[in-house]
Amino acid sequence: MARVDTVTRAKRVFELYNNYPEFNPVQLHTGIKSQRVRETIRRKIISGESRIVVCVDMLGEGFDLPELKIAAFHDIRKTLAVTLQLAGRFTRSRPDLGDAVFIANTADVNVQEELRKLYTRDPDWNVLLPELSDSMIGEQISLQEFLRGFTDFTTEIPLKTVRPATSAVVYKTRCQDWRPGNFKVGIPVVESCEQVHHTVNHEKHTLIIVTARRVALSWTDVETLYSWDWELYVVIWSPEQNLLFINGSTNAGEYKTLAQAIAGDDAELIRGQDVFRTFAGVNRLRLQNVGLTEQLGRNVRYTGRMGSDVEPALSPAQRQRARKSVLSGTGYEDGETATVGASRKGRIWSHQRMRVDQLMEWCKRIGAKLVDASIDPDEVLKGTLEAKTILERPRIMPIAVDWPDEIYTTPEAIWSVSIDDVEIPLSELEIKLVNPSVDRTLRIALASEKERAELQLEFFEEGEGESTIPNYRFSVLDDRQVKVHHGSSQGENVESFFYYDPPVIWFADGSSLEGNQHVPLKSPHPPYNAANIQVFDWNGVNIRKESQGRTKDHTAIQARVIRELKNGDYSIIFDDDDSGEAADVVAIKLVGEISAPTSIDVEFYHCKYSSQDTPGQRIDDLYEVCGQAQKSVAWMSSPQKKSDIFTHLLRRESKRQDDGGPTRFEVGDWELLQTIGEMSHLSAVKLSIFIVQPGVSKAQASRDQLLLLAVTETYLLETRQVPFGVITSQ
Repeated sequence: MARVDTVTRAKRVFELYNNYPEFNPVQLHTGIKSQRVRETIRRKIISGESRIVVCVDMLGEGFDLPELKIAAFHDIRKTLAVTLQLAGRFTRSRPDLGDAVFIANTADVNVQEELRKLYTRDPDWNVLLPELSDSMIGEQISLQEFLRGFTDFTTEIPLKTVRPATSAVVYKTRCQDWRPGNFKVGIPVVESCEQVHHTVNHEKHTLIIVTARRVALSWTDVETLYSWDWELYVVIWSPEQNLLFINGSTNAGEYKTLAQAIAGDDAELIRGQDVFRTFAGVNRLRLQNVGLTEQLGRNVRYTGRMGSDVEPALSPAQRQRARKSVLSGTGYEDGETATVGASRKGRIWSHQRMRVDQLMEWCKRIGAKLVDASIDPDEVLKGTLEAKTILERPRIMPIAVDWPDEIYTTPEAIWSVSIDDVEIPLSELEIKLVNPSVDRTLRIALASEKERAELQLEFFEEGEGESTIPNYRFSVLDDRQVKVHHGSSQGENVESFFYYDPPVIWFADGSSLEGNQHVPLKSPHPPYNAANIQVFDWNGVNIRKESQGRTKDHTAIQARVIRELKNGDYSIIFDDDDSGEAADVVAIKLVGEISAPTSIDVEFYHCKYSSQDTPGQRIDDLYEVCGQAQKSVAWMSSPQKKSDIFTHLLRRESKRQDDGGPTRFEVGDWELLQTIGEMSHLSAVKLSIFIVQPGVSKAQASRDQLLLLAVTETYLLETRQVPFGVITSQ
C-alpha cells in the first residue's frame, strides 16, 4: 500500500509504481468517481491480482487485509493516533513472517513533535508504542507521573487534554494546610450546575474543577432550548511560598470566596503595584498594552493604549498623575520568548495555553517574584523598550538584517523565495545589507549563489492635512519579480510579505528597526572586557582571505579555524560557508555518554577578512561579523529550530554533493550527524557563538570596537542566553 495525501499526488506517485507491471498496480481514491470501478479495484486487491495499491484516505477504518504487509507513507499523516493505527496493521505478527521493520526518512519530516521519536532508528517498539501515545518527547517532567497523582475524574474529560489559559489571581495564605474538598462552598453557582467534577493531586497541591450548567438562550423563551456553560477552575497551593493561585476559564473576578473556602478567611489577594513585580527578569521588554488610571482628572478616569508605540502612555508627566492599571508586553526570559501581563486588580497572565503541570510551574515562577520584596515595580519598568515611529532612517550604522520572526517559528524546509520564477530554498538563500552606511538609503539583498534581488526601504506619509500618518514600503529594484513561498503556496509578493512581516535591521548601537518602528536601547552597556578576547597565531594565513572555498585553501581564515578546532574533541566539524549559511564553521560536541548525551553543544564560528594587511582598531572590520553573530541566535528561537540546525546541515551537504563538490564534513560524516539530529529531540541543544576577525588587534582594541562587541554579547545573552566569544590577532 502506498499512501498519499491528495488525489493529484496519488496520480504522480502511481506513475512511479506503474513501471512495475508484474505487480499490476492500481489506484483507489475519490478521484475515481465510479463506485463500480472502485469495487472492482478492491476485489483485485483482496484477491491478490493487484499487489500494489496507491490510495488516499481509503483502506482505513473497517478494512482488514492481513496480507497487506508493506506500506509506503509518501506523505506522513500528522495525527499520532492515525499514524500508530495504520502502522499497527502492518506489524501484526505471523508465524511465517519475520520481525517488522520501519524505514524512516528522518532528515526532513515535518510532523508534530511527539511523532519525531517514532521516526528514529532501531527503536524498541514494545516500549516505544505505549510511551508515544501518552507522552511528549524530551520533557523535563513526565506529564504522566503528574497526572497519576490525581484522584478519580470523569472519563469524559481526560486530564491530559485540559489546556487552561495561562492566567491567575494570587492570594497570600497563612494556613498550615489547605482544604480542597471545601471548594463547593466557594463557588456560588455550583448548586445550579447540572455537572460538577473535581479531582485533587495532594502531593502537588493541585485541584481541578469542571462545572456545567444550562443557560437559557437569549433569542427564545422556549425552556427546552438551551446551551451549556462549561467552566474550568485550576487551584494550586504553594505551601513553600504561602501562595494560592486560582485560574478560571471565564476570568470572572477575583474568586475571593473560593480562596477563603480553601485557604481560610485570612487569605489576602495580591493587588496594586505589587503585581507588576512579575515583569522582573524579562529582558528587552516591549509594552504593547498600557492602561492608566488618572488620579487627578475628572473627565478622563482611565486611558488605554495598545500597539507597538505606547511610549506617550508612560511619559514622565503622566507618571506623576496616573497609576499603572494594566500592562502587558513581550520580551525574553531564561533564554525564551516571554509574554507577561498584569492588572492592578490582581490578575496576572501570559498569552499561551499550557498543560496543568506546566501551569503549576508557571505559577511558582511568578510566585517567587511576587514574594520578593526587593523587587521595585517602578525600577523594573524603567528599562522597558519603546518603539518610535519614524519618517526617516536612523543616522546609525546598520550591521545586519534578518528574516522576520514568522519564518523562524517554522521549519526552514517549508520556506523558499522565487526570483523571476527561479525558486530557491531558504537554506540556500541569504538576506543581507547592501553597501551599509550611516546615511544612505537602507537596501537589502536576497541572494543565492546564482540569483540576487535588491529591495530598498522607503518612508513616507499618507493622507492629507492633519490626517497624515507615517508609513513605509519595501520596493524591489530592477523590475525583478520576487515572491515568498510558504509550503506549497503560490507565493506572496515580497513587497506585501515584508510590509506585514518586515525584516529586522540591527544597528551598531544595539537598536533595531522593523518597518518604521525603531527600538533604541534604554541604557548604554559597558565596553566588552578585552581580557576575554582569544588570540590565534595567524602565521602563514592571509588575513585578507576569508573562505577556504571548495579548493580547501589552507591560507584562508576559515581553514585556520578548522585546523584549531581539529585539536579539540568535536564529533562534527562542518564547513557551512556560502549563501544561506548558519555560520562559516559549525562544530558539534556531545557531552556525557555518546549514546545518550546530556547535551549537544553546538558552536558557530563567523569569520571575516581584514580590510588591511595588518591588525588594527578599524571598527568597520567588526560591523558585518557582529551582525552575523546577532542573526544566528535565531536558531535558538524555539525547540523546533534547535533541532532544525542539524537538518539544515544535512540539506547543505546533500546540495553540495548533488553539485559535484567536495564534502562539507571536516570531522564526522552524514550518518553521525543524522544520529545527532535524532538525539536532539531527547537531549538539550546548547549554542555558543564566536566571531573571528584577525584584522582586530586585542592589544590595541579601541573603545568603539569594544562597545560594539558589548552590544553583540548583551543581545545574545539577554535574548537566548547564548555565550559569545571573540577571536582576533594579538
